[in-house]
Amino acid sequence: MSLKKPILVVFNITDTYRHSNIRYYKFMIEGIKLKHQLKTLGIRLLINKDTYKNGCKKFLKDACVIVVDTNYLKTQKSWRNYISTISDVRVFEVEFDVVVSVRVVSNKQEPYAMSIRPKIYNIMK
Repeated sequence: MSLKKPILVVFNITDTYRHSNIRYYKFMIEGIKLKHQLKTLGIRLLINKDTYKNGCKKFLKDACVIVVDTNYLKTQKSWRNYISTISDVRVFEVEFDVVVSVRVVSNKQEPYAMSIRPKIYNIMK
């Protein structure tokens, strides 16, 4: 079954988020190494200047599915919950920027990297 819809990767940039600044986004944008790989697969990468919520809402009406990246911070979790609440299509959350999924490593909040590293090393053995 073909839906005849393009696949888009949307990266929202805002200057209203309290942790946003030029250095922060420069680092993140330079880290997007996938642009050329996505292009070879026929997938467009859109860097959108808007808040996470508003930026995502722009694309909801034409979407047949939404995939968001996992984030464990309270603010980002609330953004993703908001999008899944207002969306008419299924929303999937994936953890794509880690070596080992945090959910696999620990079932509790880890206060420090030093408390989680040994658990990651054990899984990777």
